Amino acid sequence: MKRYQLIAHIFENMSAMRRLMWNQSQQTRKVKNAPSMAQLGVLMALSHQTNLGVKDLAQCSGMTSSAATQLVNGLVRSGWVTRKSVAGDRRKVALQLSLKGKLTLRKLTAERAAIFAKKLSVLSDSELEQLKAIQEKIIAS
Repeated sequence: MKRYQLIAHIFENMSAMRRLMWNQSQQTRKVKNAPSMAQLGVLMALSHQTNLGVKDLAQCSGMTSSAATQLVNGLVRSGWVTRKSVAGDRRKVALQLSLKGKLTLRKLTAERAAIFAKKLSVLSDSELEQLKAIQEKIIAS
């Protein structure tokens, strides 16, 4: 197999793993009225970077400002995200996870981790260490 074909195959496998994780988490979900996949991505982004604005969020998520605004509006209505005025700039609004958002994200992360651990149970400890090392090498590059 040529390098390009290998890369395409790895990309397909990564996409398949993501779909598998999402589908299984939907089936075993214990969190009622859980966020959509897109909303979950925003919650995760806000958990890593505090005080993002809608434009910042759109930029880091690869979506339009309009799409990000709609997504955020839904998250605010659900009580997962709050808007906070930025001191010194009345036009700017920062987004933050609410307590409900933090708790929901914690529960969903635990669910997904349990599913992922079950899927990875087919790997030996040595294979897990190899996978971790490969991931770290890719992330560091």
